[in-house]
Amino acid sequence: MDLLDFPPEIFKRIVHCLVSDAGVAGSWKMRHVCRTFDQEISENVLAVQPAEAFLNSPDLRVLKNKENLKYYLAYHVKTPRDVLPELPAKIQKMVEYATKALEDTDKLHDRNILLEVCAAVAHTCRDPFTFIWRFNHTSVRWRDFPSHWQKERYERSRKELSRDITIRDQLIAAISVGAHDTVAKLLLQVPASLPLGGLGDPMVACVPQDDQNMIMIMMKCLDQDESRRFKRDEVTKQDSPYSVLDAMKLAIMHGRLDMVNLLLSYLHRYLVPCDNTHFHSWILRAVLSQHTEVLKALLQAAPGAKPLRVNSDIFEQGLKIGNPAIVSTMIKYGSMNLDSRSSQLSALSVSIRVGSVATIRAVAEAGADIGFVMDRHRLRNRGAITPLEYAIHFKKYGAVVCLIECGAKVPPISTWPTSKKMRNVLQNAVTKQKITTK
Repeated sequence: MDLLDFPPEIFKRIVHCLVSDAGVAGSWKMRHVCRTFDQEISENVLAVQPAEAFLNSPDLRVLKNKENLKYYLAYHVKTPRDVLPELPAKIQKMVEYATKALEDTDKLHDRNILLEVCAAVAHTCRDPFTFIWRFNHTSVRWRDFPSHWQKERYERSRKELSRDITIRDQLIAAISVGAHDTVAKLLLQVPASLPLGGLGDPMVACVPQDDQNMIMIMMKCLDQDESRRFKRDEVTKQDSPYSVLDAMKLAIMHGRLDMVNLLLSYLHRYLVPCDNTHFHSWILRAVLSQHTEVLKALLQAAPGAKPLRVNSDIFEQGLKIGNPAIVSTMIKYGSMNLDSRSSQLSALSVSIRVGSVATIRAVAEAGADIGFVMDRHRLRNRGAITPLEYAIHFKKYGAVVCLIECGAKVPPISTWPTSKKMRNVLQNAVTKQKITTK
């Protein structure tokens, strides 16, 4: 008898046993192995498993995926089991508000408003796990809080969520369902300071659904104010509905190039002259997310219409992820210190230490001086050192060959290391170089 021949009740029970045995994270992986169980395992993990099932870090990572979290929230709004009541109750009120905002239009047909609102809450809620289950009355361990003020902050946040929906909540709910007219009306009622509460910047809710029109409507409302200083402050402060900082971070992570360019255009409009306070963190986020086109846009949109200077820490992170396209983009469109007397700041020395042959070649072809002498490094009992000697010290055989092929001057044989392998690598590279130059 095949498993699918069992009645639904038995099928669900079998899946539940499999989930209980494999654990949350293990079961989540089973979705890709056994597609027959995909829907049942997804629902079992997100809706049926008790709070204690997510206490381990691998299991918690399942919920840290915002796409999973929105389903988790939706399930627990409909069946508030094993969760604190404040957040599900808040979401339910937001759903009612969003539905009312659309009731006079034809946009309600075949839409899951609950899921759309939960998607926005998953991205804007500052700490959803706290309010869902993690510190409920059965599993809370106050010793996990380093100080008394954090406990007070937790209780204060719960109290804020238990109140009726604020104008910030209304904005996020309306944005999540694309109610443009409602958002425009709400913005006219926004006070000078918008209390944070449990949810974050409303602008963040525009990013998951890639609603650029919503952002333009919101910024059009901001443009109605004549004060340049007011507009400058509004796009960067946390208690403003026009804050673009968190929205920018999310757009970069999702690789939304058009959204990034749109937000950059508003930043440059309101922040004149613009500073690079946030650019370095955005560049690093784009590097780690491995979105080449977004990285290129950020590097070219740096303050003062000049390429942003990529520091050695960001460059090293790009090397470690092993994506040649990301490294090439940083070199081509960013301003880099290719040659430095310090091995920690030189792009060439950093690529030798943690990069690949392709990366070293890209840096060399970008104009780095192969023979540039570094006298500041962390190598003991060594004076000034060239990039080739630096590669020899770290036993980077591929880097040694690459540098010689790019024209590095080979040190005298008397200074070669005692390692037989390295001596062979040097000899072969020198021989190949002589043959090539004939």
